[in-house]
Amino acid sequence: MTKEAEYLSSVAETVERLFDQGTDDPSAQEIAVAHWGYGRGIMPPDMITGVVHRLPRIRQALRERGHEVFPVSEKYYENGYRDSTELAPDELGQALPCGRGKHQIGIMRLTGESADKARQMFEAWNGLKVRQSVGKVIVTARDVALAVDREYIAEIEAREMFAPLAALQVPAFARPALNGGGSPKELVE
Repeated sequence: MTKEAEYLSSVAETVERLFDQGTDDPSAQEIAVAHWGYGRGIMPPDMITGVVHRLPRIRQALRERGHEVFPVSEKYYENGYRDSTELAPDELGQALPCGRGKHQIGIMRLTGESADKARQMFEAWNGLKVRQSVGKVIVTARDVALAVDREYIAEIEAREMFAPLAALQVPAFARPALNGGGSPKELVE
């Protein structure tokens, strides 16, 4: 195990302790303080910055340990959304690290007992990721189709580019939506 992997595992253990203590949405600063034990005094900013830069990998380590986690932005903590039980659509956009000038600065855990706010945020975050991914595939497909039409590349090469999509395993609940039909109720049942 590399030093970086050991460090990520150690920080993931710290986050799990925070989860056990009832903090389902620790900020990078809270993680750093808990990890290095700076209960008093001033924590060096580079220690917090180190956690901030590693949050995506820390999230991955937590997922591998069985936690469903997603990122939250600095606005989530600054605007008092942490204390809210539910967020309005415009507040959801601010609480998640999407858009200009919004950075991931914390982690939120989703559990079976999670509040409505956590579920709202989880759905908004993953919905955004799906829309971005589908949008990229659509734009790329148009570009490749145009290149084939103009005979810049052969059709066989274009098929090879999209071969990974054939291996994509779509969960059963999402298939009706891909086929252009299905109500939300049908998707759940």
